[in-house]
Amino acid sequence: MKNQFTVDTLRRLFNQISAAGYGDAEIFIGESYPLMDDSVISDLYNNKVKIRNTYYDKKMVKALHKASSDMECICRTYLTECYKAGADISEEEMHDE
Repeated sequence: MKNQFTVDTLRRLFNQISAAGYGDAEIFIGESYPLMDDSVISDLYNNKVKIRNTYYDKKMVKALHKASSDMECICRTYLTECYKAGADISEEEMHDE
């Protein structure tokens, strides 16, 4: 089972990376989302440090908004087509079934 990082374990890791000569290495969350300096939140009251990547969050909000809009269009088209199909059924076809 993997352990959650604590401030101390993360500090030790960063010290090792820095001591190896890579102190200027950039930090990414995931493959290509940079960790921006406004993304680290210290919640000392609850003994937590939160990393919330605002750059990634903005991209996700934009993607979710687009997906939501697309789904609305799909639902509207589906309901419109169902209504048209129902309206095109003649009285005779209804009695044949």
